[in-house]
Amino acid sequence: MIRISTGFSGDQKFIISNGEAHKAYYLFLNPEKRGIFENGLALIGKDIKDIQPDYHSEMGWNPSHRMGDDDWAEVRKRGIDTELKKVMTLAKEVSALIPSRPELIGKNLFECAISLGISGEEKKELKGGMKSIGDLLTNK
Repeated sequence: MIRISTGFSGDQKFIISNGEAHKAYYLFLNPEKRGIFENGLALIGKDIKDIQPDYHSEMGWNPSHRMGDDDWAEVRKRGIDTELKKVMTLAKEVSALIPSRPELIGKNLFECAISLGISGEEKKELKGGMKSIGDLLTNK
């Protein structure tokens, strides 16, 4: 899961699926644009302050939980940090190419990457069936 912040208070932080991360980056890079996410969240690009991995959602922790050293060790042990970094890198790359293929904005991030022919490690993993975060949590 990815967290989008539009301000500093808790009610200004929103969670979206990994498959929509490219939409968040696209809006961030195009502040005049508007977008609606699958969960109904509607944003104007200029309102997005930051985009970050949401380790709390991935681990099933309460949003108010303060992560300590043991928590970070668990996140790294399960590979969640690596997978979310790959998702965010792929989303950033896809979002930069969306202006040339605007019909892709409504598609899932991974479908967009395949349609755009994005190469590198991310695409290799897609062909092999990228593990979902749920699979990582259950060590599949």
